[in-house]
Amino acid sequence: MAFDGLMTSSVATALKETLTAGRINKIYQLSNHEILMQIRAGGKNQKVLFSTHPAYARVQITHLDYHLNELGDQMVKFLYIEIMGKHSNLILTDPSHRILDTIKHISPLVNRYRSLQPGATYILPPLQEKQSPTPVSFELFSKLITDQERYDKQLVAQFQGLSPLIAREIVYRSETNALKDLYQAFTDTIEQIKHDPSYHLMLGAKENFYLIPLYHTHSELILCETLWEMFDRFYFGKDERDRIRQQFYDIERFIRQEYEKNAKKCDKLNQELINSEKADEYKQLGDLILANIYQIQKGSTSIRVQNFYSQTLDEVTIALEPMLTASENAQKYFQKYTKAKNAVNYIIEQMDHAEKEMAYFETLMLQMETATLKDAYEIKEELEQTGYLRKKQTKKRKTSSKPSIEKYLSTDGVEIFVGKNNLQNDYLTHKFARRHEWWFHAKDMPGSHVLVRSDADELSEATIRSAAQLASY
Repeated sequence: MAFDGLMTSSVATALKETLTAGRINKIYQLSNHEILMQIRAGGKNQKVLFSTHPAYARVQITHLDYHLNELGDQMVKFLYIEIMGKHSNLILTDPSHRILDTIKHISPLVNRYRSLQPGATYILPPLQEKQSPTPVSFELFSKLITDQERYDKQLVAQFQGLSPLIAREIVYRSETNALKDLYQAFTDTIEQIKHDPSYHLMLGAKENFYLIPLYHTHSELILCETLWEMFDRFYFGKDERDRIRQQFYDIERFIRQEYEKNAKKCDKLNQELINSEKADEYKQLGDLILANIYQIQKGSTSIRVQNFYSQTLDEVTIALEPMLTASENAQKYFQKYTKAKNAVNYIIEQMDHAEKEMAYFETLMLQMETATLKDAYEIKEELEQTGYLRKKQTKKRKTSSKPSIEKYLSTDGVEIFVGKNNLQNDYLTHKFARRHEWWFHAKDMPGSHVLVRSDADELSEATIRSAAQLASY
């Protein structure tokens, strides 16, 4: 993650330029880690996201849409965000720095230096004894950095605000191992970040973002117009996926457990089916007893007879109940035959049902992997309607009777609509679609229903490919 001191400094400057003298209108809590503020500043409404997520901690102005739940009334207080990986936190204090609340409560038992919980006095994190990266003379630089250790590690250890990511970029730009070249790359990079930043996404084996292009990653470079656009593009989908995991963890676990339960049931039924295939063997044993009834004496526990069902007429030993007559023993084998035959039909019926259940829950698992919050709510509603989940008695909220269908445009400008869960798929196919329009679905596998809004006799190859790719997603 590239949210180092240099990035934080740029973010702070951008927030100051945009939000100074602004008014906080509303505060929303999006999840256990995130708060969104609506701030009116400079004649515009700005959405400011504060995240203390262990992997995505940051503060930014965002242009993405969120499902909002209002937290409370308007308040004017001091708000501190600490971006420190898994130790990130958001602290609200009064003007005397008394803590009103925090996203994460840290007691003195966990941190003796400072307590982060309501009522405690807020203390800033301890400062690191490092050199500021500006200004730095070559004389000072050569005292701090030696050729005895790796340059990138020394840069991180000696200078404030440098992450390993930008340190590796500075070493890469120096091109040689000469300390003077490293110093020149260091000063040029810091100056570029400070006075001429260019916000880039790096797409490769690992995604990154930074205030300048990072050539050492050898990734695809995507230039963004603003700092906030870079954040929105990098974090898009990541935060929402985490919110879905928080709010719908029980649903995902239920779906997975139902799938696994039916998979085990199929295995067990398959074994029972193999065992039931011995039904014909029971009939043969009954016939052999009747054919040799004259040889069987009452009280016998077994009899060895010639098996006329075998091509080689091998002898076979048949177990007998000593308390039963020969005829009764034969009838007992015939009863086993009838029971086994009847069981086959029942087992096949149960296997068919279990396989359909497996396919259904596999579809739901795939849908949850790509679901938005609204999609996840619809999947939960579907499970309640089909009786898998019990409906909770909660205050009814107004919801649209029509599921939300995603809309795309092909390169030819043709509208393509996509269902992302079973409710959306059913609505798209049976109610939304018109006659003679084009419908796409992956054969013999779970996936989205895709509708091309065109009644033309033929579609262009570009539109067909776009619809097919969406159907296979």
